[in-house]
Amino acid sequence: MPRRPLPAGTSDVEIASCVPCGFLNRAVGLAETLLSTSAPNVDSVSLVTGDHGVFEVCIDGAVVLDNAEDEAGETAAIRNRIFSIAHRT
Repeated sequence: MPRRPLPAGTSDVEIASCVPCGFLNRAVGLAETLLSTSAPNVDSVSLVTGDHGVFEVCIDGAVVLDNAEDEAGETAAIRNRIFSIAHRT
């Protein structure tokens, strides 16, 4: 089945999280928040299991949060960052 065309301003989000570090619940919570509050602007949210302390959020392939480089931040701050990127045209 062909993928449907995306409306302008929609994005694909990928959340990679270290399962052994206990970041899975945080990733699931962020995914749930994005899908429930940003659904018109987010086409998909993918969860990717990782290790070595990773907690990384990418939007359309671009890293918007990497806990190796940034403070991980709170879910609302991450959602707002993704929301602002998703609205860029």
